[in-house]
Amino acid sequence: MPITDPDNRAELIETIHQPWKATLGECLRRWNGLDPLRRTQSYLVIEENSGNRLTLNAAMIAIMAERLVA
Repeated sequence: MPITDPDNRAELIETIHQPWKATLGECLRRWNGLDPLRRTQSYLVIEENSGNRLTLNAAMIAIMAERLVA
């Protein structure tokens, strides 16, 4: 997984009806605060500077959160 800039725009989707738009760093901190069940049901869409979008499942979010959130 590429290391992504924590200031990139991202959406944390806890439920399909409530995407939360913020920076990647903010989304990862919010994801860390979720209960375990909501974490497993969430996914993250990252808007990279190139215009590409990267979608991560809970397992990949956990890896990225460990790397980017202190």
